[in-house]
Amino acid sequence: MEKREGVLNSPSDRGVSRNGLRAILRTAWQPFFCLIYFVISIVQLVVLLCLPRKTFRRFFNRVREAGCRTNIQQMRPHLKPGESVLDIGAGDGWLGHRLQQELGVIVEGVDVSDYNLAPIKVHLYDGATLPFADTSFDAAMLVFVLHHCSNPESVLSEALRVTKEGVFVFEDTYDSPWQKLFTLWNDVHTNILHGLIKVLKGYARPGVTRMPMPFRFRSVRGWLDVFSRYRVTVEDIRVRPSGYKPLTHTMFFLKKEK
Repeated sequence: MEKREGVLNSPSDRGVSRNGLRAILRTAWQPFFCLIYFVISIVQLVVLLCLPRKTFRRFFNRVREAGCRTNIQQMRPHLKPGESVLDIGAGDGWLGHRLQQELGVIVEGVDVSDYNLAPIKVHLYDGATLPFADTSFDAAMLVFVLHHCSNPESVLSEALRVTKEGVFVFEDTYDSPWQKLFTLWNDVHTNILHGLIKVLKGYARPGVTRMPMPFRFRSVRGWLDVFSRYRVTVEDIRVRPSGYKPLTHTMFFLKKEK
């Protein structure tokens, strides 16, 4: 398995190599950071609930657009105009739509429920077998999807089956037990609690609050262990902080071995 600079510089690897006073201090402050953000996240829910609908929509439109820009920038080196991409777990479809606009690729989505709000074609499926023949697409993307799957390995296998080149995997990752605990809370906070407020504000479809939550999170090293079981090369890894939240977002690009 190829190890690129992004892997060597990831928080997980740095955490393994650190020692001494710096590591002790880092471990000591994390519980307080997680606790502080937990309190902030509760206050945030109250604020969002009280926002006027137009202000609420403007805020989340900006958040969504910023997330799309970052994800597209990370995928850009691995995609060419005209290539076909399958967005597995497409959600509201907006990332796929923006990917088409920015990179000139052709995107179709697939999901277990209809959350789509964007002008792309989204298929419904059973969550087990993708309704496409082998190598139907140049690439596929699983954007913060695998931790919502009861059997993420099966979903990844299907993604690799229907692609010619490779699969993008985006995941929330952690670097310590405290970050892992916060990552679990963040999943509920972001998807279920935010989702409920979005439905009340007319910003999302009701099905979003019924999203499965099996909490299949892993560290960067944990995901690399999973990927090592497949005939793929981890060609690119991008680890970035999640703003002020005590967790990280990681993109893996898995290149299929010929």
